[in-house]
Amino acid sequence: MDKEIFSNRTMNYLLAINNYRNITRAAESLYISQPALSKFLNTLEKKLGFALFNNIGHTLIPTYEGERFLHYALLTEELEQQLTHEITDWQNQQSGRLRFALPLMRSPYILPQVIPDFLKMYPHVQISVFEEHSDKLRNLITENKVDFALTMSEEDIPNTVKCHIRTDRLYLAAPACHKRIGPSSHNGQNYPSIDLSHLKDEYFILQQPGQHTRMTAEKAFAAAGYSPKILLITRSIQAALELVARGCGVCFFIETYMNYTKNLPLQIYSVDNQYPATEVYLIWRKGIYMPQYFRDFIEIVKTINISG
Repeated sequence: MDKEIFSNRTMNYLLAINNYRNITRAAESLYISQPALSKFLNTLEKKLGFALFNNIGHTLIPTYEGERFLHYALLTEELEQQLTHEITDWQNQQSGRLRFALPLMRSPYILPQVIPDFLKMYPHVQISVFEEHSDKLRNLITENKVDFALTMSEEDIPNTVKCHIRTDRLYLAAPACHKRIGPSSHNGQNYPSIDLSHLKDEYFILQQPGQHTRMTAEKAFAAAGYSPKILLITRSIQAALELVARGCGVCFFIETYMNYTKNLPLQIYSVDNQYPATEVYLIWRKGIYMPQYFRDFIEIVKTINISG
């Protein structure tokens, strides 16, 4: 059989086509022309005697044979990456690559605490950052597109390692001029603790369904035994806090955003309910080769303090 079928070039081209599901976009990512990539795929499928992709609605979908071929292409890519990492170790960490994914909304608070410390230790390691919505982080890990991902999902993902990083408590923000919301106590916290049963008559600004702050809030409402009155839904916690500071309802936020509240006229309460927190995890694929700079990166992430 033609050895070109098993070459790195073939594997890289097929993985690009699968990632983008579009010949033009895949060709752009490979820095080759669209006709050249189309010719490559047609020639390869003729050599193999079967189709690797079906064109369905202008989207390239792998056939069964294509899925199996891509499975081995991914294995080849992983082996190549592991060899690269090991060679980097042999060369005393003079170069390397680390790919890190994290939620888009948390990026401004996390990256400044992680990247500078890491680069002081490893100035020649290339860092690629992927800022995505939370629901996409799992796929980035399982498809081997990143080395590490920061996630708030407590779901166990097969063939991955999950390391607990921190607990982000849930807080409530009300306008500074707002009447005090029911009885509260400090309970050893920096902010008075409030029971959600006292908030039935309040209007809430909530995040979009599926955002982790929204999901944590929904658990808290369920534990309190009522559905909230919703004034507004926004993806941005910063926007919600700004609106509350101007007298528009109340909102939840997680500890990550505490620094943002310091210059706003707000009353802050910690939430005293069954589900008052979001757990933050760092995940990576099980069994990958761990060069020293990977291990040190994990230790740096463990030290983040994003509550101010």
